Amino acid sequence: MKEVRRRHLRLIGAGTKQKPPKGKPVRMRFSDAHRHMLAVAITSLKQSRFGTWRALAEALDMPQGTLHQVCAGRAGSMALAYRVAALAGVPLDVLLTGKIVAADRCRECGQPLPGVKC
Repeated sequence: MKEVRRRHLRLIGAGTKQKPPKGKPVRMRFSDAHRHMLAVAITSLKQSRFGTWRALAEALDMPQGTLHQVCAGRAGSMALAYRVAALAGVPLDVLLTGKIVAADRCRECGQPLPGVKC
């Protein structure tokens, strides 16, 4: 029978043996302005494309109550913002900075939709 040798990896240049800090990982928190813009985008998507909270919640694959909490300003995450941006077809930074055009406005000029010719 052959003898099995254990091989270990050795890090070169790793002079300090620091352990990562214990505790919960640091999460980015949304500012009030970002939470507000996320709520505006969610409400706009509901009104323009889905009609009901249930349909929007199914499209985003999340509970309906979560959407209500976001629109009330009590919640909001980067994952949700990413999903909403993908569903709306806009870049994430546009969604969070408020440069998104409301659902009842023209995307080109910003005028109310009925009778607008861009």
